[in-house]
Amino acid sequence: MVKKLYTFLMIVGLSINSFAQVEKGTELYKTIVGLDTVLFEAYNNCEDPKKLEKHASFYAEDIEFFHDIGGLETSKKDLILAIEKNICGRVNRELVEGSMEMYKIPNYGIVAIGYHKFRNLIEKSVSQPSKFIVFWRQKNDDWEISKVVSLH
Repeated sequence: MVKKLYTFLMIVGLSINSFAQVEKGTELYKTIVGLDTVLFEAYNNCEDPKKLEKHASFYAEDIEFFHDIGGLETSKKDLILAIEKNICGRVNRELVEGSMEMYKIPNYGIVAIGYHKFRNLIEKSVSQPSKFIVFWRQKNDDWEISKVVSLH
């Protein structure tokens, strides 16, 4: 599994320069930042079952969620159950303002890379900024998250 993640990150890292960066302020950039905002507004309030359902709706059925501590999760159902058990009412996510970069992937969508922090609501603490990579797949006019790399 670690080898798969390493290979995946190497491919992303080596080929990122060949992607067209999406300029901040463009409609496409604003669309993805807007989706990120809605995604994490639902995440931050997922103790409400409707918000958890909204959060879940962003993930593709074939999601690949790589977490540097928890490993690889490929079951959408198990991912949402883990969020419900470990996150809802306990943790909030904050995007580090101005940190998000985006790159177009032809015939696929966008890869968004940035930094975020997590506020532990139980311990009253805030994490150091950590990197995330999210692959947004476009299907017609809809966007879904197909891959996530969460690094702490």
